[in-house]
Amino acid sequence: MGFEPTFTNLEDVKNCFFEISDNDLKQIFADEIQDGNIMKFGDSLLFSYGNISGNKTLTPAHLNNFMEIMHDGSVRMRGLLWNKQPEDGEEINMAYVSTCFSKFQNIYTKIYEKVLRDEFIFAKKYEKLTTIKQFCPTYHLGNVEGDLRNIEEQIKKIIKQHQVEVGVDRVTTSDRIPKVGFYTVDKQFLERNNMEYNKENIAMMLFYCRYTWLGYVSGQNEVFDQMEK
Repeated sequence: MGFEPTFTNLEDVKNCFFEISDNDLKQIFADEIQDGNIMKFGDSLLFSYGNISGNKTLTPAHLNNFMEIMHDGSVRMRGLLWNKQPEDGEEINMAYVSTCFSKFQNIYTKIYEKVLRDEFIFAKKYEKLTTIKQFCPTYHLGNVEGDLRNIEEQIKKIIKQHQVEVGVDRVTTSDRIPKVGFYTVDKQFLERNNMEYNKENIAMMLFYCRYTWLGYVSGQNEVFDQMEK
């Protein structure tokens, strides 16, 4: 996924980027990344989330969740669909990818907060799903304890009931037909979706990805709402 925004004043956008100090990056790392890394990559910043390493050997490339921010505010990013435990089998928990993109959204907002609020005009955005192996998407909390464990069990019951009624969700190909991968995020786009035109909603739609909701089952909303009470 990625996007190229247009602002009223490009110099203000560049200033937001180049005024980020090492201390700012350290704070971003502490608040958002932790299990990952940040590096300066020419005129861009590269953030990875959820390290995959070869333990003192060279690891193949393209095996990390990452976001690269260019000085003009444009972004390219990737979220990997993979299961963490062998017992997961074909299942991929899409909540992990959603968390990853949420972290990236928070980082981007911290860097470009001022221009998102005052100078954003529109952004051209693309989304793409690349399926290398068939997988079964699900959406749940994962390994949790305490009160969240009860919520996790409720979610899994809903998923199992859904599978009994309509079968297992299975992704067998890339993208969708018709393709919906390229579109414009602007004031009209937000208004069509009944959203207020502000920096929070702009950032949310820039980092929103339709594919992260694969495997989400009707009925889970009520259970997830319990987490906010």
